[in-house]
Formats: sequence, structure tokens, C-alpha cells
Amino acid sequence: MAKLPEIQPRGAITRGPVSSVSPAEVANPFQQIANALDAAGEVFERKDVADASNDGANAVYRDADGNLKVDLQSNISARGRAYNAAAQQGYAARLAGDIRARGTALQNEAKGNVDTFNASWKAFRDQTLTAVPKDFRGAVTTMLDTEGPRFALGVSEQKRTADLKEFEGNIKAEIQLLDDDMSALARAGGVSTDAYKQKQSQLHTLWDQLATNPDFVVGEKEAKIAVQRMESRHLSESMLSTVDRALATGGIAEARKISRSILTDEKLALTPAERRQYAGLANERINGFAAQAKANLKPTQDRSKTIQKRLKEGVGLDNDDIDLTAAELARGGDMAGAMELYSARAMARTLQTFKLSDNEQQVAMAETAIGNANRPSPGRSRPVSVAPQLSGRMQQAMKHYIARGVSPVMAAGIIGNLVQESSLNTSALNPGDGTDGSDSIGLGQWNGPRAKALKAFAAKRGASPDDFSTQLDFVLHELETTEGAAYERLKAARTVDEATAAMIGYERPAGWSPGNPRGGHGWNNRLAMAAKAAEFEGLSGELIAAESGAVDPELVKEYRAEMTRDSKALFDDIKSGYDKGLTPAVSDIDLLTRQLAIVDDQDFRKQVADYFSSQAATEAIAGMAPAQVENLISALRSDAADGATIAQQQIITGMEEAEKARAQALKDDPLGYAMNRRIVPPLPPLDLSQPDTWAQSFQAYQNGVDVLRARGEVGNISALRPEIQAQVQRALAGSTPQQSVQLLGAMAQGLSPDTYQATLSKIAASGDGKATAAAGALVMENPEVAEGVLRGTALLRENPRLAPSKTDANLSAIDDILPTRAFAPSLEASRQSLLEAATARYADLSNQSGDTSGQLSDERMQQAITEVTGGLVDMNGYSVIAPRYGQTQDDFDKTLTALTDQDLAGAVTSSGQAVRASDLRNEGRLRAIADGRYILEFGNADYPTYVMRQPSPGSYTEPSVFVLDLRNR
Repeated sequence: MAKLPEIQPRGAITRGPVSSVSPAEVANPFQQIANALDAAGEVFERKDVADASNDGANAVYRDADGNLKVDLQSNISARGRAYNAAAQQGYAARLAGDIRARGTALQNEAKGNVDTFNASWKAFRDQTLTAVPKDFRGAVTTMLDTEGPRFALGVSEQKRTADLKEFEGNIKAEIQLLDDDMSALARAGGVSTDAYKQKQSQLHTLWDQLATNPDFVVGEKEAKIAVQRMESRHLSESMLSTVDRALATGGIAEARKISRSILTDEKLALTPAERRQYAGLANERINGFAAQAKANLKPTQDRSKTIQKRLKEGVGLDNDDIDLTAAELARGGDMAGAMELYSARAMARTLQTFKLSDNEQQVAMAETAIGNANRPSPGRSRPVSVAPQLSGRMQQAMKHYIARGVSPVMAAGIIGNLVQESSLNTSALNPGDGTDGSDSIGLGQWNGPRAKALKAFAAKRGASPDDFSTQLDFVLHELETTEGAAYERLKAARTVDEATAAMIGYERPAGWSPGNPRGGHGWNNRLAMAAKAAEFEGLSGELIAAESGAVDPELVKEYRAEMTRDSKALFDDIKSGYDKGLTPAVSDIDLLTRQLAIVDDQDFRKQVADYFSSQAATEAIAGMAPAQVENLISALRSDAADGATIAQQQIITGMEEAEKARAQALKDDPLGYAMNRRIVPPLPPLDLSQPDTWAQSFQAYQNGVDVLRARGEVGNISALRPEIQAQVQRALAGSTPQQSVQLLGAMAQGLSPDTYQATLSKIAASGDGKATAAAGALVMENPEVAEGVLRGTALLRENPRLAPSKTDANLSAIDDILPTRAFAPSLEASRQSLLEAATARYADLSNQSGDTSGQLSDERMQQAITEVTGGLVDMNGYSVIAPRYGQTQDDFDKTLTALTDQDLAGAVTSSGQAVRASDLRNEGRLRAIADGRYILEFGNADYPTYVMRQPSPGSYTEPSVFVLDLRNR
């Protein structure tokens, strides 16, 4: 409340004014009161208007019929105006909802007919305006005229959408009709007929309409997939029809191939479920047909069994009914039955031929048949499946070759080998695989010159060397040119097995040989892949099967029975011969081992094995000539190279043990071995107390050596058995030099020079044998010197000073008398042996002269060396051991003068220049390697060049040292 001015007490008035306040200022408080009351009135008025607005907003309601109603007030007062404005807004809001709801209902009721909607909307508009209070009609009219056209536009769009939907439906219905028509056409004639292609074009046009119209929901990708699915179904329907047609002509194999392609052909855009469905339908047709065909074939199959029974009895081998029955079976789909009948006839003919053949021929036939029967067949080694990519290339290659005139059998053999080599990968690379270190490339893994030829072949065609067709054609090019041998075998092939075996000769892998092509690396897989390639082309079973598949077990059984009978008879003959001391023929032993590899009578095989391990057989085998034994063992080993049977191995082992025993006996006591084997008659003993019998005994020993050498048992051997050699060595050790020379002289007279030399070498190997051997070598030329050597040897044991002391000066002087260069470089040991013998002779001479000083007498040593060696002669300033004992310089010069160029035939220098006799006389030197035999050298004596012989004697192909033989000249 306004603060009023404080009024002074009444008394102040009567007394008169006591301040300077004016009357206006006195009246001001009343004005303030009036203003305050006005403000309060405005507040109350605003509240009343707000309350009126709330009341107006709630004044809108619906009557019992659902029509909008509103109660209005007078507009005179502010409250009335606020009430009516709020009521109008509420009415408009409620009416707008009713208008939209009704408009939507009328739009739906019109079903796209604008005229129907407009008529309904006009009636609704008029009805609405009639019910609207007069004050509201302007605003409501505007609202109705705005919403009406909008709803009318929606009706037009609704009609357009319905028209499009109907149009799309009509296209899809037409597509379905086309799909049905095309399925029928595919079943009737396939998917390549003009009628089908016409429908196919219409189908593509309709799907294009759906895919290219933006008002339709079908996209281009969806349309493409739909077309592929439909066309794949049509192709499957066509395949089913093809299956039916194939079955109608009896082609069950072709029908099954078509059925499998439904599952595997990547060109078919079918779902897995659809593939299984169509493949199942095809298999149902095939199985049904096969069941019916089997029932129809029953009488023919019964007739075939009757024929086969007669064939087993050897009857009706040439009956025409066999071919007629087999043809009926084949036409009826029973290819196995047809082949069984043909096999029965083939077996009957084979058995007839087998029984009429000799033993050797029978064994060969049995070995071939059993070997084929044991070879893996394509059915056992063929993989269950092939990767889709490889499968596609195999089929492409088959069609490629067949289009070029190659038979399916030949093509399968080629492809089977190429798959093994490269998996049909034209870029396959095996680094350094060639024999020349080059890479192996391509389908055929060509290397070296063949790889270069491939590249040249491709260049000539203007193609890449990696091109699939080019490499396939290059195989044919090689077969027709450089690989003609393989091509001839390939063209002669009757089955895939034979074609594969022929074509492996084109590749020639490890283990392959012309006689055993199936031993080549990867054979089983080559054959399996070839069989798979043949299946792709629907080849019949008899063309795919290997020869092994045609070997009837009954045939093998008959072969084994016949082999058992023959081998038992042969074994009895061999044993009988052994018992009589006869050596079995190599061919008989070989035949027996081959028969045993076929025989399945284990008891008999053990009997044979036990016998050949027995002492009797070992001794009998030991009586055979070495060449015979070696040839027999080699033959047995060759036959057993791929795996010996127990009997074969024991026979081989028995013979090898006998051969080892024989070799050891020949090494230890060759003449004793010869007597024990009755190769030579019993040899007489050597009675040292009866010198008159020595010559006869040594001659008998020489005869024994000659027999063994003639048989090829030994080379150059001693004539003394071990016990006789010991007897002779004891006699020589305990005899006087004169007695020893007498014994050695008898030995030299009774034995050949080679045998005598070998016997002396054996004696020289122990005790004082060297001196004895040296004396023995001189006994025929100079018995007195031989005695001197033996005496000197004994004297030196008692008094070493009878020989020159071993000072450097003495040794050097002796080397000058018997120089190193007189002997071949490798014969220093022989020179030392001669020096030992010469030293013994020197001691004998020293003893005769009474010289025990140990000082070297050059004259005496010269005499001793000359007597032991036979003398030294001069050639171009160098000492040479005389070719003959006691030969003079004049005789030696005459011998050299008599040499001709023919005597030096084959002698060449290191540069290959021929050596002439004059070259040797004028510039050459001789160095001894044996009695009267020399090697030739030229040039610097410290670094000589030796004369070589070209060509070398025998099978040795490299040049060898030339040896000049001056004996007996």
C-alpha cells in the first residue's frame, strides 16, 4: 500500500499552516490510491480472460451422432472474445483430424478412381460446411479445399501403382508360360532347336523389361540369375530326355555319364538341391531301365552259361553261337557277361595251345599270364574322383585328340601319361630334371633338345609354348616323327592298358624298359588316369580293362597244375643225374627255377629247396665248370630280379655257397681240389729220396695245372700242393747247394716256364725262399752260379764280412754296376732281390779267394751281378739287362739292328706320333720289366716320356704302356 503522508494534529490547522506544503501535494495520496486500484483491476481481468480461453478450448464436443459441437459466448467482453477464439481453435483442430481420417477413407474407397473420390469428397465437404458454425466456415472451407486436392493426388498415384503391379504380374505370368513351353521343348529336342531358341529370345526380352523399368523392383542381376536358373533347368530337362534316348538305344554307359554331369557340370546354374533332384531323376530312369533290361536278358545269360560249361570241356571253341550270344548280352547292357563269354572262349583256346606246347613254351606262357594277373588293374588303382579343374582339362584333351582323328583308346593312353607327368599343367616346371641339367617343362615334361623343339614348334605356329592346344599337338608331332616307335605301339593298342604301356615309351621314366613298360615310375597312376579319361568318353569296359582283367583264375589254376607235373618230372631227372655224377644242364636248372616260381605246391617247393641246400647237390654243382656255374647263377639272379621265391633263393644260395667253397679250395690247394672233384687223376707223391722219380712227379703236377687252366679254373699257379711245397722247402733248407740245385733243376725240367716261375714265387714267400728262388731262376742257365748263390747265402749267415760293407760309397758303386734305370720305375724291389742274390754270389767268390775284409771289389761285384742277371749291355749310353742270359754286346746290337717298324706297331708318343725302329735305336732307352721284356722311354732320363700303345690289347680302350718283347730274337 502506498505510504500516505503523515497528517498533523487538528490543532495545527486551527492555528494556521505551520509548513510550506501546497494543496496539490496534500491531494497526491488519493491519486496514488486510484492508480493502485486500476492495476489490481487489470490483473483480475487478465486472469478472467485466461480462464475464458481454457473454457473455450474445452467447449468443443460431439453430440450423440458423433458430430462436432461448440458453445459460443458474446464477443462484447474480452472474456467472451477469448472464449470464442479458443473454442474456434479447438474446433478447427478436431475437425482437421476428422477431415484427414475421412479423406483417407474416401481415398481407399475410391480404389484409384479419381472421379469417385471427387464426388465423395464434395458430398463430405458440403455436409461438413453445413454443420460448421457460421463464424468458422471461412477457415474450414480453406482447410477442405486444401486437403481435397492432396487426397485426390494420392488416389491418382494409387491407380498408377496398381496399374504397374498388374503390368508386372502380366509379364511374370508370360515368363512362367514361356518357362513351361521351353521345358517341354528341351525335353523334346534339347536346347539347340530353333523353336527353343525363339522362346529363349522372348524370355530374355521379358526379363529385360522387368530389369530396365525403374518402377519395377527386379534388378538386372536378379533377372540374369533367374534366366540362368531357368535355362539350367531346361538343360537338365534336356539331359533327362537325352538319358531317355540313350537308354532307348541301349547306351547305359552314356546315360550314366550324363547323370554324373548333372552333378559336376559347372555350366549348370543349379542349386545343390536341384542338382541332386535332377541327377536322382536320371538315376531312377537308368536303374529302372537296367532292371528291365536285366530281366529281358535272363534267357540269353542262361544260354551263355551253358556255352561256357561246354568251353571248359574243350567243346565248341569255334561255334558261331558264341558271338551271337555275346552280341545280345552287349546290346542288353551286360557288357561284363559278354566279356565273360569271350574270356571263356579265349581261355579254352589258350589252354588248348598251352597243352600242345613244349615245357619251355608252357613256362613262358604261364609267366606272362600270372604276371598279368598280378598286375594292378585300373579298377583297383583308379582314384574315386578327379579334381574338377583337372577333370575339365582331361575332357578337353580327349575331345582335342579325337577331333584330330586319334582313337579314344589311344587318346586315353596319351592323356594318362601326361597327367602323371604334369597334371596337364602347361606351365609345369621341374628344374634341372634333364640328363643335361636342363629344366623339364610342359605337359610332357620335355627337356634338352625336346624342350627346344617344343618352343620352335610353337613359334612356327605363331603360338605361345604354354598354349594347351599347341602342347597337345606337339605330342602328336613327336609321335609322328621322332617318337615313331612309341607311335607304332600306340596304334596297335587294343585296350587302354596297352595304349598306356605304349605311350609310357614316349616318356621313358625311371624303371621303364621296352621289355617291361609297366615297370616305369608311376605306372598305376598313369593307367588309372588313362582309364578315367576313357570313362569321360563313355568307352566300354572291355576297352578300358587291362589285359590283366582278362586272365581267368581258372586259366592260372590249369597252368599251375601243369607246371607242377612238369617240374616234378624235371626235378627227378636232375637228381638222377647228380646221383650218377652228371652235371645238370644250365637250361634245366633255369627251367626248374622258373617252374617253381609258378608252382603253388609248398611241400614240393620245400623239397627242392632242401635238396639244393644239401651236401650232395653242393658237391655236384662244384663239379661244374666255373663258366657254367657263373652263367647259371647269373641266369638265376636275373630271373629273380623282381623278387625271388623261397625255392629260387635257396637254389641260388646253395650254388653261391658251392662257388665260394670252390674258389676257396682253388686258392688253398688247386691241385687237391682237382683230384677231389675227379677232374684230374690222383697225383703221385714227391719222393725226395728217389731223384729218378722227381721229373715224372713234376710232369704229373704240370698236367694237373694244365687241366685246371684249360677249364678256366685258374691262371698261372704253383705246381706244388701245400704239403708238397712244405716238403720241398724243408728239403731245400736242409740240403747242400748241389742237392738243392739238383732238385730245382728237376723241377725246372718237369714244369713249364710259367708254372716254374709261379712255383718259385710261392717258395720265395717264406724263410730263405728268396735266395732259393733266385738260385732256381739260374739253375737252367748256370747251375754253378745257382749253387754259388745258395752257398753264399749260407756263408753270409756265418760271416757277413764276406760281402761288401754297406757304406755309402760301396752302395753307390754297386748302383753304378746295376743301375736303377736298368729297371722299370716300379721294379725297384726286383732289383733289390737281384742285388741280394748277387751279394750272395759275391760272398761265395770272396770265400773262394779268402777275402773277409768287407771291402768292395768292383771286379768281383761286376762278375756276381753279370752271373746273376745274365749280363748288362749298353744302349745309347745306358745299361740294359740283356734280353738273353749271357748275351754279348755285339749280339744285342744285332738284335736292335734287326728291329723293324712292324715290331713297334702301335707304339706312339704322348702326342700320338708313331715310334719307328730307327727312333728307338738312335734316341731311345730300354728298361726291364721281366725276362727279355722292356718298356721304352725317350727324352730327359730324369723326366722321361714313355712310349704308349694305341689301341690297347683286349677291351681296354685307353692307351697303355708299350712293351717290347726281345725274347727268342
